[in-house]
Amino acid sequence: MVSAWFHASRNRSALGILIGALVLAASAQTIVEMGSIPSTMQTVAILLIGTFLGGRLAAMTAAAYVFGGLIGVPWFSGLDADMSITGGYLLGFIPAAGLVGWYSERGACASFSSRLGVYMQGLTIIYVGGVLWLMLSVHYSLNDALAIGVHPTLVHDVIECSFLSGVLVIYNRVRTTSGK
Repeated sequence: MVSAWFHASRNRSALGILIGALVLAASAQTIVEMGSIPSTMQTVAILLIGTFLGGRLAAMTAAAYVFGGLIGVPWFSGLDADMSITGGYLLGFIPAAGLVGWYSERGACASFSSRLGVYMQGLTIIYVGGVLWLMLSVHYSLNDALAIGVHPTLVHDVIECSFLSGVLVIYNRVRTTSGK
């Protein structure tokens, strides 16, 4: 599903990175309160960016988004430029997007179960980044970091990954059947 259009030139690659960063910024503003850590649509955005841009461009997109926030672009959740409690999740976006993109480039997401497996790996990377950040910067114990940073959103995120996997498998089948 990786779009070859964005890989055709440097200008198109830069455009893909810019569009992806803007999609991440917009998805950060859809906030669902599920505990101490705000849950946004950024997980879905990261998975889609990896799926459509491929590993290298997806990782560059996530890095550009994080870097932009670090230098003061107010596009993190709540139009903030602060990584205080969510920094680990944001940093986890980079390898998660790259991994999902890498698998997508190799056609490893043809079935629902394979796509869901890839998306769950990406989600795990994001969660590991978030939990480590909470433990190292906020000094939570592992149990507290899991209770605050994973448990409230895990079911929601697994449902999102499942739904997205199903929709994209159907989309891919329709696209290949229609010859486009």
